[in-house]
Amino acid sequence: MDRLACVSVPAFELQLLIKRSPDWQDIPAAVISEAKPLGRVIAANRAALKAGVRPDMRYAQALSLRPDLQASVIPREERAEAQEEIATLLYDYAPGVESAEFAHATLFWLDVRGFSRLHSSYAAWAEEVLTALQNHGYLGACTVGFSRLGTFAASQKPGEVRVFDSPDEEARRTRQTAVRYLPIAPFVKERLAHLGVQRVEEFLALPKGGVRARFGRSVEGIYALSSQGEGVGVQGTVPEERNRARRVCMPSLRSVTPIVENVGELLEGVTRSAGKRQSRVQSVQVTLRDEAGELRTEELTPAEPTLDPRLLKKLCTLRLSRLTYREPVEEIWVEAIEEKGWLEQQDLFLHKPKRQAERGRKALSLLQARLGEKAILRAEIQDAHLPERRVEWLPFDLQRLGRRSGEEVFELPEKDEPESSTVQLVRRILPKAEPLTSKDHGEEVGGPFLLSSRWWLSPVEREYRYRQGPEGTLLWSYRNSGSSRWLRLGRVE
Repeated sequence: MDRLACVSVPAFELQLLIKRSPDWQDIPAAVISEAKPLGRVIAANRAALKAGVRPDMRYAQALSLRPDLQASVIPREERAEAQEEIATLLYDYAPGVESAEFAHATLFWLDVRGFSRLHSSYAAWAEEVLTALQNHGYLGACTVGFSRLGTFAASQKPGEVRVFDSPDEEARRTRQTAVRYLPIAPFVKERLAHLGVQRVEEFLALPKGGVRARFGRSVEGIYALSSQGEGVGVQGTVPEERNRARRVCMPSLRSVTPIVENVGELLEGVTRSAGKRQSRVQSVQVTLRDEAGELRTEELTPAEPTLDPRLLKKLCTLRLSRLTYREPVEEIWVEAIEEKGWLEQQDLFLHKPKRQAERGRKALSLLQARLGEKAILRAEIQDAHLPERRVEWLPFDLQRLGRRSGEEVFELPEKDEPESSTVQLVRRILPKAEPLTSKDHGEEVGGPFLLSSRWWLSPVEREYRYRQGPEGTLLWSYRNSGSSRWLRLGRVE
């Protein structure tokens, strides 16, 4: 039989939580399904378990046991990204990697056929894999054996390495493994205990047709591992290589013009590679290393995914020309972030709107390349009482302008109706309140408007008034309760 290995990362969400917030490792902390009182606890660390917090417990119940419990939700996207990170890491140690999820454990089966001639022992290879995982912030277990179920059942204790010498030894150990070590929900373990099922051998003796109906799909997946045919190889997809180009400059470059020329040549290479893979360049990252060893990375995003190296070079020229270079540049990297699954023929079926949004995207991308990523922002309404906090400015993805992405559409409005002759007044809020000068006090034309906010934490009481300045300017001002100092927050146009 062919050998395979299983690398398991137990309590995966909890490890992601601790990796995100290392300070929570020694205090009660838990992963919850949703940040609501009725949300359930998915996993808890040792400090929380000692306090009585248990998986499947309601979040409100856990807080009643430990009011200082730190809890957070792990989004599905974050888990998938971390799982992809681990799979990419494991491809450095095996030619095939197959990932799977059971309950709240993440595991990977690795193809290790022929490794006995490449490594001193399977145990040494497994120790090397776990060390690499630990260096990336993950604790795992590794078992080398002959079947998926056998290696999976034995890979439950973090940091442990097991190697089965024969299929018979693996089968005997697997049958005697306690069911409580399998990554299944606590209520399922309780039901199995009521049925008298204590070991994997008794678990596999259950009727096949009733496992899913009684215990759910995740338990059925574990049960199905025993029925998978022998000799089925590890099913995995090799991660696609990154589209990168590198150049060592001999001699070092001391001015912007030769730097841009070298970057342009590298851009031609990465765009050509993207076209061969039927994708377009969504953004490029240019990294410069000078003689002092300092790295500087700039990311540039065109108005829309493209294969035109001249356009990308123009964006790089605008960005790199405004930088200062203390030391000569001796090495350049260019990496292309690609939009997958694009064919040139697809553009024939795109609906052309009346407004040409691509021109707007192109103009904004040139501004962003010249002035920086934060030059183009979008406003997002916030749930706040204070007017200056009602809007938050966030980065704006230029490539979504005029394009449909899921349920969100960023489009320029069409002017189908003639403009009204009525003058629309707009209240412009200043980024920061400014002291109201004596000449700006003027005549009060509106107010007072009283606002009381955050009474449960730190009370904020304000009095707002409209004032008309000497030149007819209409100002919007306020003062805090108990203060005689007036501040200007905006104006009316």
